[in-house]
Amino acid sequence: MSISRVASTPSFQFLVLIIILNCTWIAAAADQTCAGIQLNVAASGCSGPLYYYSKAKPRVNAKTVTPVKALVAPSGRAAGITSTCDVVVSPEFIQELLDNGVVCSGIMQSSASAVKTLEANLKKLLATASNKHSLQSARLPDIKKAYLTGDMLKARRYNDLERLATIDYLTRTKTATLSLAKQIDAAIKTGAKVSGGAEAQLRAIFTKIEKEKIVLQASVSQQVKRLQAQAKQNQARAAQCGKGAAPGKGKRGEILGVSRMVRQFSEAPMSSLEMRAAAVSRTPLDGPRAPPAPTCPVKNATKKQVVKRSQVKEKPAPKKTPRKPKTQPKPKAPSPKKQVVKRPANRARRTPGKQAPRKRVTPKQKPKKVPKPTRRPKGTARRRRGRR
Repeated sequence: MSISRVASTPSFQFLVLIIILNCTWIAAAADQTCAGIQLNVAASGCSGPLYYYSKAKPRVNAKTVTPVKALVAPSGRAAGITSTCDVVVSPEFIQELLDNGVVCSGIMQSSASAVKTLEANLKKLLATASNKHSLQSARLPDIKKAYLTGDMLKARRYNDLERLATIDYLTRTKTATLSLAKQIDAAIKTGAKVSGGAEAQLRAIFTKIEKEKIVLQASVSQQVKRLQAQAKQNQARAAQCGKGAAPGKGKRGEILGVSRMVRQFSEAPMSSLEMRAAAVSRTPLDGPRAPPAPTCPVKNATKKQVVKRSQVKEKPAPKKTPRKPKTQPKPKAPSPKKQVVKRPANRARRTPGKQAPRKRVTPKQKPKKVPKPTRRPKGTARRRRGRR
């Protein structure tokens, strides 16, 4: 069946109509909000302090101050930091609450004037000064959005220090945020006669954030301690470089020697390995009696000048002439193939319209006749069995 015939059938046209109607309904549902409420609040007019952490992307080092907290500039400005006006309780968060089935059904049952009053009150609450703060525009707003939407996996893609700074920013503004959420719930209760649940959702989010903060602070503290111990060890080795290590007579060596002596005079028999082992005093790995660094710099030594390959104009001539590769032998000419004479078929092909030729039969070979001997040969008589 051709394509034109299939397209002209009523069943195909009905299927196309259903697909078009479904696409139109999905597009309308994506743009439609509950009772037409649009909470568009401009993120501007921030006059409070600036919350930031670092100009460049920070890394944990030995000088990192723990516990990690966000830096605050009371004037609202910091050198090298670009800021943005951040709305803590975003309009998208409240819009998602309103589009919920229970809340939206309560709004749809309310009068038109009550819906308009609810929309005006929500816009006024979202535009309050306690909901707007100056925040560093690099990466921190994205982390804050991921935390408030409950997307912990997206927040974990960022640096640990920046995540801790964002959590500290949310913790400092937590009281004002929960107070604002309580007022939003009261406005929804008045306008739609149902509970919005903004405060309950934010409290659950802040509980998750606090648990995340404890884990991050412990991880960063461990990293800082390890890096500080490594830096201290490097400084001690650099100070003793070239002086040599003092003979080990520390507490650890003395304890080992005493324990071996007590073991030797104990009632239990010693093994052959313990009898041969000597009381060795070990030097500590760090501290004033640490061994020297493995490689110490030589005094007044000239550094080796390394010239990049790209800066060398010409390659130096080789000391020895390179060997020429051996010439490969020429390939031999292929030998001609032997002609194989095919054996003719027992029966020739039959030509159409004619009788088939007789099948060639190979005559049987008759055995060659051998003449019989004229005299019969006499054989020796067999010995008689039994008695002799």
